[in-house]
Amino acid sequence: MAAVGCIKKKKEKMIIFQNIILIMIAVFGTAAVFMHSPVRQSIILSFYGMLLSIYFIALKAPEVALSEMVVGAVVIPLMILLALAKVKSYTIENLRNKKQK
Repeated sequence: MAAVGCIKKKKEKMIIFQNIILIMIAVFGTAAVFMHSPVRQSIILSFYGMLLSIYFIALKAPEVALSEMVVGAVVIPLMILLALAKVKSYTIENLRNKKQK
């Protein structure tokens, strides 16, 4: 009987942990939407991806968690930052070319 009580306590703790992670996912998702700076959005998006991967680990889906960690926490924010750097350098070059003409 003691083992059954221990299992119930573990399940209750896991449910509480999952609910906390879900609330944090909602907060970070909302923060990413309302953030005005694209650089800050990409940083928030990286944390959002990490939280999703932690949530998938809590749901006992390690393959999905690993994929989300690589794509959501690393690749997408990196692509956003590289695109922003490229756009910024392109606009600076256009401004220089217009001044020289």
